[in-house]
Amino acid sequence: VVWCHATYFGFWMAQKYWATLGISVFYFGFLVATFEFIIAFFVKFAQKIEDTFGDKTVFILICIGPVIAYFLVPLINHKIGVFLMISFAISRGLTQIILTDAINARVPDKMRATVNSINSLCLRVGFIFVGPLTGYLFDKLGINFVSNLLGISFVILGLLLIPPLLKLIDGEVHE
Repeated sequence: VVWCHATYFGFWMAQKYWATLGISVFYFGFLVATFEFIIAFFVKFAQKIEDTFGDKTVFILICIGPVIAYFLVPLINHKIGVFLMISFAISRGLTQIILTDAINARVPDKMRATVNSINSLCLRVGFIFVGPLTGYLFDKLGINFVSNLLGISFVILGLLLIPPLLKLIDGEVHE
């Protein structure tokens, strides 16, 4: 749920960021399509990437990709920042396959549908509470402030969650 939110909020703030850079709304569809193709590419090759680099490395990439973008995008108030936002798309593509597969491999068959449903519910409920607040802060305090705030939030969540999750990666698959 945490890393789905990390990539979702990053992609959500993209249009606001593009507008602040003076990119015409005309190009937004092309940019969104490009991001979706990048996500699709990493969805398609996620398993090969994990096999090549290892599950821990890919998990760390999933975790730090959005954080790097959250901190660097406000610093680079230039159209090149659009390319930095690709890390959201890469992380999102990997998240959709790698983390779902990790959950499915570790949850017993009898509980798998329930766990996936709860995960989906938590994602939506979390967004119901955090989404409007994030949008309000975008409008009142600006994209740079919110981007840094999200970066700090996901660093803190990462520091709390990554160590125990790395231990689970080393653990046994429960069937």
